[in-house]
Amino acid sequence: ANLGFVRAGAIYKRKLGRSLYTVAPMVGTNLLTLYTKDYEQGSTKPSVLDISRRWYLFGGRGEWLRDDPGGFLRAGLDVSGGYLGRVAQYDQDEVGSDLPLPRNTVLWSDAAVFVEARRHWYGDRVSVRPGLRLDRFGLGEQWALDPRVNGHVTLSPTATLRASLGRFHQPPSPAHFDEFADNLKAKSSYVDQATIAVEVSPQPGLTTSITGFGHEGRKTLVDVAEHNIRPTGVDLELVF
Repeated sequence: ANLGFVRAGAIYKRKLGRSLYTVAPMVGTNLLTLYTKDYEQGSTKPSVLDISRRWYLFGGRGEWLRDDPGGFLRAGLDVSGGYLGRVAQYDQDEVGSDLPLPRNTVLWSDAAVFVEARRHWYGDRVSVRPGLRLDRFGLGEQWALDPRVNGHVTLSPTATLRASLGRFHQPPSPAHFDEFADNLKAKSSYVDQATIAVEVSPQPGLTTSITGFGHEGRKTLVDVAEHNIRPTGVDLELVF
């Protein structure tokens, strides 16, 4: 089994006064192949099975950033999507023509808007960085709102306290929306996460830190074998 991928992207930036405008499009493709070649006992002719599936992706980000003496304000738009093609199967002996492989296609698009600000005081010894992201996930036809905040406090010339709190949504993979699994109404999972860290830099070239993490995930999507239309021993999530 082999997985290959190619990505191509570009970035354009333009600064006007205190504002920086950025546009960054990208395209890509994934290719997953599964190849077997078996010789039956006493036979010199092998049985060959060659299965592949292509995955085409596109996306882009447009962003506006404005600096000021107290920090910055940032806002933007994210767009992404793709096309998951049919499984292409070559079997010279037609032995595996009934293999339970998904043969449907999946076309999707996602979009999001976000805004973020950073304020600092006392010569940047204290800062707060709140943000908000609104997503529209095409596969699950779902809206998701993620608030997040980061901050730091300088404890001494060599020590800094950093902390973060936020929610992060993850849409289901397009591979979950196949013709076998009952996942067509699947929604995104999400994680609530908090971190706190102490960072010490006794000299400019040396930094050490200790960080604590806490998170709780909900609505994690899993495959349930008995809900499949055609039960099989093949792990569809792993293979395709």
